[in-house]
Amino acid sequence: MKEQDEIQSAHWNTKTLSIFTAFVWSKSENFSFALPSLDLTHDKFVVNAALKIILNHIETVLPNVVEVNCFSDGAASQFKQRLLFRNLIQINNE
Repeated sequence: MKEQDEIQSAHWNTKTLSIFTAFVWSKSENFSFALPSLDLTHDKFVVNAALKIILNHIETVLPNVVEVNCFSDGAASQFKQRLLFRNLIQINNE
């Protein structure tokens, strides 16, 4: 039994990471995003950082973009907060 526990402990003793996924579609092309992070909190700050990266990429690749619509799977801790809407407004103004 000791050997089994040691093997299991070695197998599951790995570093974890968080992956923020997103998909962007437009008339001309589509983009998939998988942004890895060592921050496992899954909070509004991680979402804000990921959205900035994605929106900066969109602005670079599609400079004439006029409108961006955001959809969520409804994760309350990540997307249903007033800070997220404030950040989206700030990003829009930039």
